[in-house]
Amino acid sequence: MKKPVLIQLFLFFFTSVLISAQPRIMIGEVSGSVEFRVNSDSKWQPAKAEILLESDFEIVTGFASSASIIYGNTKIELRALTKIILRNIEITISKEGTKKHLFLFELVLGRIRAEVMPEETGETVVIARSKTALCKAAGTFFEFDGYNAWVERGRALLIKNNGERYFVE
Repeated sequence: MKKPVLIQLFLFFFTSVLISAQPRIMIGEVSGSVEFRVNSDSKWQPAKAEILLESDFEIVTGFASSASIIYGNTKIELRALTKIILRNIEITISKEGTKKHLFLFELVLGRIRAEVMPEETGETVVIARSKTALCKAAGTFFEFDGYNAWVERGRALLIKNNGERYFVE
């Protein structure tokens, strides 16, 4: 009778430690007209700094506006007239025990600037997808407008929908 209780307590403690160790997604700086919604069925709300977000959230900036999204040490800046949808965050653990944080979002409109920095617990990879291209980067500072990528530091992989692949440095 005591074994199931001990197992449940262990599982509860173990999962709570894993959840607390995982970085959270939150809205960072907000300037001008910025709105977000939790999913496509919810209403748009004014964005404020330090709001915690989850998968499938959408955020949009207006004229002369900007916002940033923070995930651990990674920062995604949204320029004016930009809309993104967070699609997924995955954490995978290799056989060696290293973690990889995968941050995937869809750039619907506009332009982003990303500072992709590793976490203490492992590498962070950002994948920005648009209707015409995909940009994948880790340990990099880059900008992406849905079709072109510019890299300030490091290297990013740009894949066009026609299958062309470019490493941008």
